[in-house]
Amino acid sequence: MTDPDPRRVAGHLIRRTLRLHDTIFAQLTAGHDVTPPQLAALVQIAHHPKIELSALSDLIAYDPATIGGIIDRLETKGLVRKTPGTRDRRKKHLTLTKAGQSLLARVEPKALRVEDEMLKDLDPREREQFLELLCRITGFPEAASDAEHLVA
Repeated sequence: MTDPDPRRVAGHLIRRTLRLHDTIFAQLTAGHDVTPPQLAALVQIAHHPKIELSALSDLIAYDPATIGGIIDRLETKGLVRKTPGTRDRRKKHLTLTKAGQSLLARVEPKALRVEDEMLKDLDPREREQFLELLCRITGFPEAASDAEHLVA
């Protein structure tokens, strides 16, 4: 490939799309002190109370070290509680605190608007096709039928 047009290079376009997502997310959630990965963790913990850290890592596709840092920050903010497992005390179970539930109730509706804003120039068929293609590329086919959890 000689002198590629950056407007037609997948990596460049993916980076720009992610930057657009993060900009819109920051605008819509301003004042709530939460990042997209933190919100993704809060959503999954709300849907899977007492989820183990390793299972959460798999669900939101962050490596264990990164998810550990995310959870530590959420715990410091008083949004998540870690409790030892009943069978294996080394495993940590995660639950939302009342403050975490409250923040999620305020921020999740705003975050759900991020996708609408990002994809506003696509008609419904194009949106579905776009999401299907992303799922195929990432090897995450179940995401297409579970879009309400893709808030971040």
